[in-house]
Amino acid sequence: MTNRNQQQQWQQQKKKAVGLSLAGLALVLGCACVFPHTSTSVRSASIKSKRSLTVTKIDPSSLPESEKGTYAVDACGNSAAAEGVDLGPLRYCTDAHRRSVEHCSIAENNHILRRSGDPKPLPFSVPPILSPLEIVDIESTRRTRSKCQSLEEFLSSVRNGTRQWEGGGEERDETSPSAFMPGGCFVPAVPPEPEQVCRVLSGYSRVIVNGDSLSRHLSMALYQSIRGDYSGYPILSSSDQEIFDKCRCDGVYSEALLCRRLVDPRFAVQDLSDLCPGTDFSVEYLAAWSAKDQYLDLSGLDCSGVDDKGVLLVMGGGLHYDLDATRTYREQIEPLLTNPNLRRCVELGRARLVWIGMKAMSAQVAVKYPHQSREGSKAFNRKMACLLKSSEYGREVAILDPWELTRDAPTSDGVHGLADVNLAMAAQVIYLADKWPFPTGAEPPSPANANCS
Repeated sequence: MTNRNQQQQWQQQKKKAVGLSLAGLALVLGCACVFPHTSTSVRSASIKSKRSLTVTKIDPSSLPESEKGTYAVDACGNSAAAEGVDLGPLRYCTDAHRRSVEHCSIAENNHILRRSGDPKPLPFSVPPILSPLEIVDIESTRRTRSKCQSLEEFLSSVRNGTRQWEGGGEERDETSPSAFMPGGCFVPAVPPEPEQVCRVLSGYSRVIVNGDSLSRHLSMALYQSIRGDYSGYPILSSSDQEIFDKCRCDGVYSEALLCRRLVDPRFAVQDLSDLCPGTDFSVEYLAAWSAKDQYLDLSGLDCSGVDDKGVLLVMGGGLHYDLDATRTYREQIEPLLTNPNLRRCVELGRARLVWIGMKAMSAQVAVKYPHQSREGSKAFNRKMACLLKSSEYGREVAILDPWELTRDAPTSDGVHGLADVNLAMAAQVIYLADKWPFPTGAEPPSPANANCS
């Protein structure tokens, strides 16, 4: 296929996707979604960037010893050369990323259903990415292109990031493709290869995601990451063809009844032995709004065993508590943190606790649900962070705040994000678990007598 034919094919795909272009997104830390391993044929298009970028060479000798050779990374987190950075064409971090963009950028493949079941036409939310990133000078490299040197630096980069649109414009449009840019050091927005996901998560005996529908979507993205398949429903069987046909690509994260009917009971705990051979761990989703005896049952959690590898507990919630931080903490989080089995894991240094803050919902949501306004979700995040950090587990809890990641990102219903958001959050959890699997004691101390009112 010639370059001219490739460009024509891409232009046709863009017109199908509601006339919204993906090709102009530059310098983005791309999210991913992947084409399932079926017999479906997909034509590959090589996408070239029309944007000319300038690179200033950096003298590595001016960098601290600890940063030489590793101070800069590209959009996928790979170390970038200090000199003569070659800005190539748009590319992908993994084969899964490439397959998903090629498949799901074709409009008829990107099925998104509203809660009513009606289709919602949107272009695929996950763009291809430019790599390596543009390096302007040493200071900007340290600020936005360096590897995170600490957990706090990583969490700050997530919290202070911003979403960018095609051409770098300031106009925020929830229906147009966009990409999240971190506010500091490198933050992944696409999960790594499945083998690496298995390696990281198998560092624990149990991976538990506790929360509401937003947390359920995160656990689904973790399953997709393990499978290396981001465009298909993560637990489909041959009898679920209708769901595959109507709930794929961004539509995997639709809250239409059809697209979430598999969540219970098959989704709770999955056997990963075939996907991650030679490993022994589980990934579980425990709903935080159902009966307490269901989501507080940690009777099987035992970190005292010689062969036990500990637990990764990822918590989220608030929607079913009307974004009341005090009630969310008291009724959902505190019972978890005071569970004797979890307390024992913490005491043994075998627990990584992660809190996922509330996302920034569509501005239109507040019209019908004023308590879910963006100001309300931001206030909720501030108070939850205070309550968690002032608790006895303040050193153990890592707080990922997705407010900027999700602000004006496309959704299926104004609340639930699509593939780019959920896969980015999964990638961040995996990255955190890889770099900082357990507290080291170097975390900032909990504030004394904090006033969280």
